[in-house]
Amino acid sequence: MAFSDLSPVHLPSLRKFAYTALIRSRLEYCSAIFASASSTQLRKLDTVQIIASRIICGAARNTHSAPLLEALNLELLDKRKTDNIISLVDSIISENCHPALLNMFTVLQNGNVSTDQQARTGIGKRCFSVFAPGKYNCSMI
Repeated sequence: MAFSDLSPVHLPSLRKFAYTALIRSRLEYCSAIFASASSTQLRKLDTVQIIASRIICGAARNTHSAPLLEALNLELLDKRKTDNIISLVDSIISENCHPALLNMFTVLQNGNVSTDQQARTGIGKRCFSVFAPGKYNCSMI
């Protein structure tokens, strides 16, 4: 079957597949590490997904993206990034990780996660072991 033989009905699903495989995978690469980046930088990644949703659906440039993302069943990158951080912290807590990461976090009696590392500089606050407990604890509320 040639590409020209495809009906217009199949094109959005093919476009979504291509976006998910070729573009979104790169947007999410190391998302846990880049989670501490500035919100302006992270919004640029969301803009890529918004533009892609319009292209996939064949919508105009000024079409609101929320209904398109919902119709395509695409979560916001920020939500997927937070879910990934929670999953990584869960893996580290349950000792289902590389041995070098085993003592990164401590589980407190109230169920919150803590770390012994303290950030001395602004860049230190962006370290995964420093900001991940805050994201994890907020998600458990």
